[in-house]
Amino acid sequence: MGLRIFHSVNSGLYIKGSSSVLVDGIFGGRGNGFSQMPEAFRRAVFGGNGSHIDGMLFTHSHEDHFCQEQLKKAEQLFPHMTVYGPELTVKNVEPFLTAPGLTEFDIDGCRVWAADTIHDGDRYRDVPHCSYFLEMDGQTVFIAGDGSDLGELKNRYGRLLPKHVDVVFVNLYQAFAQNVHQFIRDFTASRIYLYHLPFRQDDCYQFWMQAGQAVRSFPSDLPPLKILTHMNWH
Repeated sequence: MGLRIFHSVNSGLYIKGSSSVLVDGIFGGRGNGFSQMPEAFRRAVFGGNGSHIDGMLFTHSHEDHFCQEQLKKAEQLFPHMTVYGPELTVKNVEPFLTAPGLTEFDIDGCRVWAADTIHDGDRYRDVPHCSYFLEMDGQTVFIAGDGSDLGELKNRYGRLLPKHVDVVFVNLYQAFAQNVHQFIRDFTASRIYLYHLPFRQDDCYQFWMQAGQAVRSFPSDLPPLKILTHMNWH
C-alpha cells in the first residue's frame, strides 16, 4: 500500500501520503473501557520536530474519539489545518453537499467523502455521526467509526462514492455484522482491519477476547480480518 497509516489506540488513525490526515486521533477515553491518548503520540502531534497535519476528521464527539481541549491546541499549532466532523465548527475547507447525507471536500490533495451514518447501539442512535472515504495517492481508505448502517451506503449513493476501497477499518460490533460484510463485498475491499480496541490494561469489558472471536468467525469469502496493532505503522 502506498499510504502509511499509524494507529495509536481506540480509533486513532494518522494517514500519511501526499497529505497528512488525523482521524479520531485526539481523545480522552479512560474510564469507559477505552484508553487515553498515549503521551508519546501526544508529543509527536504537539511537540514539533517536523510534525505536520493537514487535516483532522472526527466521526463523532464521544470522548474516546474526540477531545475539544486537544483540538484547540492543535488549531493553534496548525492554523491552516482543515477540521471537519459532526457538531464541529468546520475550518479551512469548503465542503459541498453531493447528496442528502453525503458531503465532499479536499484536504490538500486528499479527497474526502463524509457519509452520515447511524451510531451503533439504540442509546446512541441520535448522536450525529460520519463515516469517511479517503482517496489519496491512488488508494482509497474507509473509516467506519461507530456507524451501523454501512450496508446501505452503496445503494444510497451509488456512483457518487468510490467504486473500490483498498482498506477498511471496522470496530468490534461491525466485524460481526452481516450488513458490514456486504459493504466489504460491495466495495471489493482488499484489506480489513479491526480497530477501536483499548490497550489491554484498560480492557474492562473483554473487548480483546471478543476480537479474537471476530477474527475466527469472519466470513471465509472475505479477506482475512486482522487486528490493528497499537502504536505502530501499517
